[in-house]
Amino acid sequence: MANIGKRILQILLLYVGICVTASAAEPFRIGVAGVTHDHLNGVVSQLRQGDIQVVGVWEADERYLHSNSLTRLVPENLFYSDLGKMLDETRPEAVVAYGSIKEHLTVVQACAPRGIHVMVEKPLATTYDEAKEMEAQARKHGILLLTNYETTWYASNHYIKQEADAGRIGPIHRIEVYDGHQGPSEIGCSKKFLDWLTDPVLNGGGAVMDFGCYGANLATWILGGQRPVSVYAVLKQNKPEVYPKVDDDATIILDYSGTTVQINASWCWPYNRKDMYVYGKKGFLYQPDPKHVTDAAGKPGIEAPSLAAPIDNPFRYLAAAVRGELTVKPFDLCSLENNMIVMEILSAAVKSSRTGVPVRLDGPKNDGFAEAEPYFLNARKALASNDLIMNPVSDFDCADPSVVKIGDWFYCFATGFPIRIYRSRDLCQWEFYRNMFPGPSPDDPYGDGKKDPMKTGAKSRINYWAPSPAVINGKVVVYLTLFVSMENDRQVVCVADDIDGEFRYAGTLNIGTPDHPTPQDGQFFLDDDGRQYLVWGDVNSKGNYIRELTSDGLRYKPGSKPHYITKAYEGGYIYKYGGKYYFFCSKGYYNTADYTLCMSVSDRLDGEWPEPVPVLKSDNPEAILNGAGHNGEIITDSQGRMFMVMHTHCEGLIPLRGSYHPRPMMLMELKEIDGTLTFVNHKGEPTTRPEWLVQRPVFK
Repeated sequence: MANIGKRILQILLLYVGICVTASAAEPFRIGVAGVTHDHLNGVVSQLRQGDIQVVGVWEADERYLHSNSLTRLVPENLFYSDLGKMLDETRPEAVVAYGSIKEHLTVVQACAPRGIHVMVEKPLATTYDEAKEMEAQARKHGILLLTNYETTWYASNHYIKQEADAGRIGPIHRIEVYDGHQGPSEIGCSKKFLDWLTDPVLNGGGAVMDFGCYGANLATWILGGQRPVSVYAVLKQNKPEVYPKVDDDATIILDYSGTTVQINASWCWPYNRKDMYVYGKKGFLYQPDPKHVTDAAGKPGIEAPSLAAPIDNPFRYLAAAVRGELTVKPFDLCSLENNMIVMEILSAAVKSSRTGVPVRLDGPKNDGFAEAEPYFLNARKALASNDLIMNPVSDFDCADPSVVKIGDWFYCFATGFPIRIYRSRDLCQWEFYRNMFPGPSPDDPYGDGKKDPMKTGAKSRINYWAPSPAVINGKVVVYLTLFVSMENDRQVVCVADDIDGEFRYAGTLNIGTPDHPTPQDGQFFLDDDGRQYLVWGDVNSKGNYIRELTSDGLRYKPGSKPHYITKAYEGGYIYKYGGKYYFFCSKGYYNTADYTLCMSVSDRLDGEWPEPVPVLKSDNPEAILNGAGHNGEIITDSQGRMFMVMHTHCEGLIPLRGSYHPRPMMLMELKEIDGTLTFVNHKGEPTTRPEWLVQRPVFK
């Protein structure tokens, strides 16, 4: 009887062993979120090897849902257009994201509350703010959020890390990383991939995001999770005809304590490259490819030891991490900690490229903020209710802002060289969208290879400023001041089929003459009766005028004449409210705290206008927030509240460029008080100065 019991026990143990072995050998069950990334071929390869099982595929774009590289390998009933439904019905162990970088946030928002781990393709997000939201979701719900890079699985990189950690090249003082290729279009990337890879919103940028992330990731890993002190970047468009919306070449300089890192990311290399130099005080290490290293003694072609499973492959690594077979260490290449620093670096690089100065990450943005500390402490307390915002609403130069709403987005056109377009859903959080023109030059101001149609031979270089956008007959029309010389300004108009289209020169409305030498700051005005006008000024004391436009907005209506409004001011804008016409304008020098916003009111558009009176001016020339003016539009939110867009100075927010004071965007609320539109503070009280705090606009 004892022998029978022993035999039964042996059989049971054998059965349990078989079950455990079978369980360990089960393919890793994953869901695929998005199919538009060309790196999806990695999933195909692993699926064919039997290492993974795809239990569900989600794709929001119906064009690709059933037309992708997984279509013939995964049963048709496992393809979903609803991400939540896919997750609930298939319950994958983890989800891998192969859509646009912008979709990563959507994937994490869906997976995290369900306790499903996520691995995204590099980079983690399009912006640092998006990354922080993803991080918060992952921490709150206790999921892994990993980022996959091709270079993570290079044996040569791991060899360099081991040698550096062992001190064989001494303290590291310089790292140079080179990543990129001839360009995604040039190497034959698919259309569905290119559509978002070359979109500044869906990808966050061009080469700076696509390949800048590699160097930031490797540097953070090699330097043990250090954050740089500052980030400086130069982004270029060498091929605007191929990549009109984004940069195609990025140079990023990271300044650490004792170490400099240079990241060279480009879609303009003559060949495919992912190589790296690491310099120490006793030697150097060079990685030319995934397998080889040149060591500190200069020996070429050392073959790095092969990586052992599961750290040799993203899917084996993910499976091991999810199943508890390995621990993802802080600042490992795939780790969330590392990639949060990567996103902080990339966002700072984009910002630096706009301002032309380094962005500090090790403390206050600028010592100039020290004076403003009490303002910001009070602002933070007030903002806890989330009903308020703090001015300025942009931390980048946004001079002469003018806003148009298209669909669910507000698009802001701002003075710059080139003119930049930003967008926001709520007027409070803005992101760079595109340049209006690919790359203007004195002979080719529209970047289309054609000579300037208005060129007169003036020697000074051509600049654009004060763009005013409008949607007319479904097209995006923009009025611009084109500066050729102080004697030869002109007001021109450009048009595009949509906000993503090419802006084409469509005509010249005003040309400087001896009587009116500097027509500028044109603003579009649409009256209640459907008639369209252009408001412009002549700052050389010749006055402000308004004149009716044709129905397409591209020329003045035949027979119309300029109507004089008032003497010269800049940034003129007309708004109709309560049957009255309000003319807003600015006087004083734009680069000083004395800059003042003024207002005039008339019962008739073509009637007499009183002399504008000051309505908004800093009450202290030493104030941190000052010089508000050159307003754009007044926008009404879902609660009927009116907000004016304008620029301001905020000393210390954006470092000076020589003597130029960058001008970020701010909002001011207006209310009707005693029958007249009046600026108010966050408490709804009348104010005559730029305010730090404003009620938050609401758009449903």
